[in-house]
Amino acid sequence: DDQLLPIIRKTVKALLFIGGFTILLENMGYKVTSLLTGLGIGGLAIALAAKDSLSNFFGSIMIFTDKPFVIGDWVIFTGYEGIIEDIGLRSTKVRTWKDTLVTIPNSVVAAASIENVTRWNARRVSTTLKLRMDTPPEKMDLAVNCIRKLLDDRKDVNDGHYIFYNNIDEYSHNIMIYYFAATTIWRDYLRVRQEIFIEILQAFQKNGICLALPAEIKADTKFGETVEYTGNNQS
Repeated sequence: DDQLLPIIRKTVKALLFIGGFTILLENMGYKVTSLLTGLGIGGLAIALAAKDSLSNFFGSIMIFTDKPFVIGDWVIFTGYEGIIEDIGLRSTKVRTWKDTLVTIPNSVVAAASIENVTRWNARRVSTTLKLRMDTPPEKMDLAVNCIRKLLDDRKDVNDGHYIFYNNIDEYSHNIMIYYFAATTIWRDYLRVRQEIFIEILQAFQKNGICLALPAEIKADTKFGETVEYTGNNQS
């Protein structure tokens, strides 16, 4: 197991070192039992000094028991997001999207709310399309049905999408688009979004449906026309 083998390897090394060091002390004439008894006098101080280490150790036990993630998972939790590279007895290492390696104490990881992106069944897409104020009701209905149909026809989109004309804004009619891409892979998710947006634009252009433009752009602008901004000479 990718998680347990490194822990077992480190534990065996530590036990071999302690055993070898004990044998060395015995051969040098020291009474190991007496030394351990003497260490008991300062046991309280040692326990206090090792408090954080014990917290991290028990945190690692919770991680191995609950299994909120494994090595290779993409996770999001307080202040961090990335791929799990290593889970140790003291800390967990996360490779962030900036390619930095962050080492987080297991006591912090165990206490955090963890979102495991790798275990998602799908990825959500939620956006709003704004159509021009002069769009007639029949075109609004056509726009909604076009989007619904193209989502129904795609195998990489889960059932249960929501497409509704849901608001009249200051300068636009708004269509809510809410669906789930049937993939958790980031690249595939972006590809699905891109293809769907292109299909929507193609359907709108074919049916003469125009997206709303910012207030400073002429209201009679149509697809393919040069737009002219007020306040400057750029076009």
